Amino acid sequence: MSHAIRLPRLIFSEIIIRAYDQQPRECCGVLSGSSGKAITIHPLENKSPEPEKRYFAAPEDLFAAMRRMRTDNEDLIAIYHSHPRGPAFPSQTDIDLAFYSQAVYLIVALEPSIEMKAFTIIEENATETEIIVLD
Repeated sequence: MSHAIRLPRLIFSEIIIRAYDQQPRECCGVLSGSSGKAITIHPLENKSPEPEKRYFAAPEDLFAAMRRMRTDNEDLIAIYHSHPRGPAFPSQTDIDLAFYSQAVYLIVALEPSIEMKAFTIIEENATETEIIVLD
């Protein structure tokens, strides 16, 4: 069972811009909204000791984003990060650290070309899901 995620074009573009701006580091963040539609982007700082290979959102930043979601009455819709030199497919580390089964995981690849893919990750199974870009 996979659910499509609906992204406004501005959020879709902002994620790609952040991926470019952060390279060679992986960028990361979360999206909130309702009914599978992203409304708000919450960029997070990558605090991984190996930011070129993996991401780790600062817990205090993640908690602040979650508080803002509650205040705005929005749900966690997606978790995004970039693979500056790899494919837009979850690595084993991405799968092992996928704690939010209700969220869609967005991955942006920059090389050889820009590509964004979405996945649901449940019990170590990554299933690609559709991204619908809204104008």
